[in-house]
Amino acid sequence: PINTCNNLGLSCSSNANTTVDQQPPMLQINSPTADGVYTERALFLNLQVSEESTVSYRPNNEGAWKNVCQHCTSYSGTRSFTEGMNNLTFRVIDEPNNEAFYNHVFYVDSVNPKFNSISPSKDEFSSGLFSATFTEANPLSLVLHYGNSATGFRQTNANLASCTLNGKKTTCDVQVNLADYTSQDITYWFTITDIAGNTKDSKTLNVKVDYSNPVIESFDYEVTGKNVFFEFAIQEPNFVKIIYMDN
Repeated sequence: PINTCNNLGLSCSSNANTTVDQQPPMLQINSPTADGVYTERALFLNLQVSEESTVSYRPNNEGAWKNVCQHCTSYSGTRSFTEGMNNLTFRVIDEPNNEAFYNHVFYVDSVNPKFNSISPSKDEFSSGLFSATFTEANPLSLVLHYGNSATGFRQTNANLASCTLNGKKTTCDVQVNLADYTSQDITYWFTITDIAGNTKDSKTLNVKVDYSNPVIESFDYEVTGKNVFFEFAIQEPNFVKIIYMDN
């Protein structure tokens, strides 16, 4: 070696050809597949590297790097991933310390959807507003089914973007036109589907339809000292109460 010659006070030279590796390694991720949806958290991780390297990954660019393998050109093994979207950044470093980063996204949905509640309740009245509260991290669709055999059954999709998330529970409101079901009884239920294709139906409830607003045909009053006598004529088949507010 040249350094050995120099240490001996000799004049040394070398005509050997040398190649400097400045190219970062290339990573191929075979499993899990990009944008894939999986129903289990324990997944088979399989990858290949173009040269001997140290491979690690970090989920969602948070926390410490998780080691996959060192001085390897391939890896196969089972790893546990989190529920929902997994946005992984892989870091690959070869022997000369060339570094490369690769992003890889896939989804885990191992928990079936669950309904917590729906409204209106059994035998209550509905003017067309229905609500469902469910637990599901990755909802794909929520469908309201409603109607009866006399007028027909219909369905409408909820707008998941307008739903409200509270902890792990999501609440969605659906407004439909029940004009031609006025004064009838209808049946309704919800169906939720997640990104893994799991489907769950809520319980089925019967409700009464009251689509029209109450009509006050006349209103009069008479004041006698500190007392006031009110008189109303109201057109409403499902009348419950009258309330007032003192301004």
